[in-house]
Amino acid sequence: MEGELLSVENNVLTSEKLTVYLDVIELFTSFTDPKIQRQVSKSPQRQDALGLQMAKIGMRLALLGIDDVVKGYCKFRQLAQLEGAKSEDIVRCFGDLILKMRADLHKVQTCTIDDMLGSFIVGRV
Repeated sequence: MEGELLSVENNVLTSEKLTVYLDVIELFTSFTDPKIQRQVSKSPQRQDALGLQMAKIGMRLALLGIDDVVKGYCKFRQLAQLEGAKSEDIVRCFGDLILKMRADLHKVQTCTIDDMLGSFIVGRV
């Protein structure tokens, strides 16, 4: 009975992690949309809303994610907000974050950052 309860708890935690990990991916995808980029660049309210969304995701990650994921997200967020940061560095940092999230969900790891980014970007960085 206790083993079954732990299994259910692990399944719920994995489901919650997956939800927040997908939210991170959705947030990144919105960064790559030129229409959204224009809206954000022209609107202080939109910038504030995006910052709040990033903070909320970060708080959920802090509770649910493993240490590597939390640290990877913080690094990505800091780099993404750094004025003058190279877009290639931001994208590679995001690819590293995806690998960390994937490592948390899957035992076998053979994918690279380029493999992860290949699912988002035509042509690799």
